[in-house]
Amino acid sequence: MKKFFFLLFFRLFNGQEITPSGKYKIESKGNLNKLTIPKVDLIDTGIYEVIVSNGIDTIQSQSKLDVCIKPKVEGKI
Repeated sequence: MKKFFFLLFFRLFNGQEITPSGKYKIESKGNLNKLTIPKVDLIDTGIYEVIVSNGIDTIQSQSKLDVCIKPKVEGKI
């Protein structure tokens, strides 16, 4: 008999939950889960964390993002 577990993902920025919005893009396909910040700015500097739970075990990982200067695109895209 196969057992299926649902995975719950929580994404945090400086301890506050991130939800999909104009600021954050969250994609999930199979085992791949991706958080994208399309227009990063100085205020996006901080600790980003993901917490994954299947109801039995929970794992978490975090990373620090440093934005040193506001990005500027020169020329045509």
